[in-house]
Amino acid sequence: MGKKERGWVSIRALADVLGIAPQTARQTHVRRLDPEHVRKGSRHQPTQVFGPAVVQAIIDRATTQRDSDADPLLSDGNGVSDNLEEYRKWKAAMARLEYEKAYETLVGKDMVRDNLTLAAEIIRRAGDRLDQTHGPAARETLLEALDDFEKQIAEEYGVPDAQT
Repeated sequence: MGKKERGWVSIRALADVLGIAPQTARQTHVRRLDPEHVRKGSRHQPTQVFGPAVVQAIIDRATTQRDSDADPLLSDGNGVSDNLEEYRKWKAAMARLEYEKAYETLVGKDMVRDNLTLAAEIIRRAGDRLDQTHGPAARETLLEALDDFEKQIAEEYGVPDAQT
Protein backbone atom coordinates (compact mmCIF):
# COMPACT_ATOMS: atom_id res chain seq x y z
CA MET A 1 0.00 0.00 0.00
CA GLY A 2 3.01 2.26 0.06
CA LYS A 3 2.59 2.92 -3.67
CA LYS A 4 -0.09 5.46 -4.56
CA GLU A 5 -2.73 3.93 -6.82
CA ARG A 6 -4.96 5.92 -9.09
CA GLY A 7 -8.46 6.61 -7.67
CA TRP A 8 -7.67 5.84 -4.03
CA VAL A 9 -7.78 8.76 -1.57
CA SER A 10 -7.56 9.13 2.16
CA ILE A 11 -10.65 9.99 4.13
CA ARG A 12 -9.06 13.34 5.00
CA ALA A 13 -8.54 14.12 1.29
CA LEU A 14 -12.13 13.05 0.56
CA ALA A 15 -13.38 15.32 3.33
CA ASP A 16 -11.33 18.24 1.97
CA VAL A 17 -12.74 17.76 -1.52
CA LEU A 18 -16.32 17.58 -0.19
CA GLY A 19 -15.81 20.47 2.22
CA ILE A 20 -16.80 18.43 5.28
CA ALA A 21 -15.08 17.09 8.38
CA PRO A 22 -13.35 13.69 8.14
CA GLN A 23 -15.73 12.27 10.76
CA THR A 24 -18.71 13.40 8.67
CA ALA A 25 -17.14 11.81 5.58
CA ARG A 26 -16.81 8.51 7.49
CA GLN A 27 -20.37 8.61 8.80
CA THR A 28 -22.06 9.87 5.66
CA HIS A 29 -20.14 8.42 2.73
CA VAL A 30 -17.60 5.75 3.72
CA ARG A 31 -20.11 3.63 5.60
CA ARG A 32 -22.24 3.34 2.43
CA LEU A 33 -19.38 1.93 0.35
CA ASP A 34 -18.88 -1.73 -0.44
CA PRO A 35 -16.00 -3.20 1.58
CA GLU A 36 -13.97 -3.66 -1.61
CA HIS A 37 -13.89 0.14 -2.00
CA VAL A 38 -12.39 0.76 1.44
CA ARG A 39 -8.83 -0.04 2.43
CA LYS A 40 -8.38 -0.12 6.16
CA GLY A 41 -5.38 1.84 7.29
CA SER A 42 -2.59 0.95 9.66
CA ARG A 43 -0.49 2.97 12.04
CA HIS A 44 1.59 4.31 9.16
CA GLN A 45 -1.03 4.42 6.43
CA PRO A 46 -4.46 6.17 6.62
CA THR A 47 -7.66 4.43 5.60
CA GLN A 48 -8.33 4.98 1.90
CA VAL A 49 -11.45 4.91 -0.23
CA PHE A 50 -11.88 4.44 -3.94
CA GLY A 51 -12.86 7.90 -5.23
CA PRO A 52 -15.04 6.81 -8.18
CA ALA A 53 -17.04 4.57 -5.83
CA VAL A 54 -17.62 7.51 -3.48
CA VAL A 55 -18.83 9.66 -6.35
CA GLN A 56 -21.19 6.91 -7.52
CA ALA A 57 -22.50 6.43 -3.96
CA ILE A 58 -23.21 10.17 -3.70
CA ILE A 59 -25.04 10.12 -7.04
CA ASP A 60 -27.01 7.01 -6.07
CA ARG A 61 -28.01 8.56 -2.74
CA ALA A 62 -29.11 11.80 -4.39
CA THR A 63 -31.10 9.90 -7.04
CA THR A 64 -32.78 7.69 -4.45
CA GLN A 65 -33.64 10.70 -2.32
CA ARG A 66 -34.98 12.60 -5.32
CA ASP A 67 -37.07 9.63 -6.43
CA SER A 68 -38.49 9.09 -2.95
CA ASP A 69 -39.43 12.78 -2.75
CA ALA A 70 -40.98 12.79 -6.23
CA ASP A 71 -44.65 13.40 -6.53
CA PRO A 72 -46.42 10.39 -8.08
CA LEU A 73 -48.54 12.75 -10.18
CA LEU A 74 -45.42 13.96 -11.94
CA SER A 75 -44.04 10.64 -13.05
CA ASP A 76 -45.30 7.53 -14.78
CA GLY A 77 -41.98 5.75 -14.35
CA ASN A 78 -40.46 7.19 -17.52
CA GLY A 79 -40.10 10.71 -16.22
CA VAL A 80 -43.13 11.77 -18.28
CA SER A 81 -46.62 12.42 -17.03
CA ASP A 82 -50.06 12.91 -18.47
CA ASN A 83 -51.09 14.37 -15.12
CA LEU A 84 -48.52 17.16 -15.02
CA GLU A 85 -50.91 19.85 -16.30
CA GLU A 86 -53.58 18.78 -13.81
CA TYR A 87 -50.99 18.89 -11.05
CA ARG A 88 -49.94 22.41 -12.06
CA LYS A 89 -53.56 23.58 -12.03
CA TRP A 90 -54.05 22.06 -8.58
CA LYS A 91 -50.88 23.71 -7.25
CA ALA A 92 -51.97 27.07 -8.71
CA ALA A 93 -55.40 26.74 -7.09
CA MET A 94 -53.80 25.91 -3.74
CA ALA A 95 -51.48 28.90 -4.05
CA ARG A 96 -54.46 31.14 -4.84
CA LEU A 97 -56.33 29.86 -1.78
CA GLU A 98 -53.29 30.45 0.43
CA TYR A 99 -52.99 33.99 -0.99
CA GLU A 100 -56.66 34.72 -0.37
CA LYS A 101 -56.44 33.33 3.15
CA ALA A 102 -53.34 35.42 3.85
CA TYR A 103 -55.01 38.61 2.63
CA GLU A 104 -58.33 37.74 4.28
CA THR A 105 -60.31 37.67 1.05
CA LEU A 106 -61.20 34.01 1.54
CA VAL A 107 -64.18 33.40 3.80
CA GLY A 108 -64.94 29.99 5.24
CA LYS A 109 -68.19 28.18 4.46
CA ASP A 110 -69.10 28.05 8.15
CA MET A 111 -68.88 31.82 8.44
CA VAL A 112 -71.00 32.34 5.33
CA ARG A 113 -73.62 29.83 6.52
CA ASP A 114 -73.78 31.39 9.99
CA ASN A 115 -74.15 34.91 8.60
CA LEU A 116 -76.84 33.86 6.12
CA THR A 117 -78.71 32.03 8.89
CA LEU A 118 -78.53 35.16 11.06
CA ALA A 119 -79.84 37.27 8.17
CA ALA A 120 -82.73 34.83 7.69
CA GLU A 121 -83.59 35.10 11.39
CA ILE A 122 -83.62 38.91 11.18
CA ILE A 123 -85.92 38.77 8.15
CA ARG A 124 -88.14 36.24 9.94
CA ARG A 125 -88.61 38.71 12.82
CA ALA A 126 -89.48 41.38 10.28
CA GLY A 127 -92.21 39.00 9.09
CA ASP A 128 -93.79 39.19 12.55
CA ARG A 129 -94.04 42.97 12.14
CA LEU A 130 -95.48 42.52 8.64
CA ASP A 131 -98.19 40.35 10.19
CA GLN A 132 -99.17 43.19 12.53
CA THR A 133 -99.19 45.86 9.83
CA HIS A 134 -100.29 44.05 6.67
CA GLY A 135 -101.88 40.87 7.91
CA PRO A 136 -101.01 37.19 7.96
CA ALA A 137 -100.87 36.85 4.16
CA ALA A 138 -97.85 39.17 3.96
CA ARG A 139 -96.12 37.26 6.76
CA GLU A 140 -96.82 33.89 5.09
CA THR A 141 -95.39 35.10 1.77
CA LEU A 142 -92.22 36.22 3.50
CA LEU A 143 -91.94 32.98 5.51
CA GLU A 144 -92.29 30.86 2.37
CA ALA A 145 -89.49 32.82 0.74
CA LEU A 146 -87.37 32.36 3.88
CA ASP A 147 -87.99 28.61 3.88
CA ASP A 148 -86.78 28.44 0.28
CA PHE A 149 -83.77 30.57 1.24
CA GLU A 150 -82.86 28.30 4.18
CA LYS A 151 -83.19 25.19 2.00
CA GLN A 152 -80.79 26.80 -0.48
CA ILE A 153 -78.33 27.52 2.37
CA ALA A 154 -78.52 23.90 3.46
CA GLU A 155 -77.99 22.66 -0.09
CA GLU A 156 -75.05 24.97 -0.84
CA TYR A 157 -73.25 24.64 2.47
CA GLY A 158 -74.02 21.06 3.42
CA VAL A 159 -76.02 21.74 6.54
CA PRO A 160 -79.35 20.20 7.45
CA ASP A 161 -82.52 22.20 6.82
CA ALA A 162 -82.48 25.30 9.03
CA GLN A 163 -84.83 25.31 11.97
CA THR A 164 -87.91 27.53 11.77
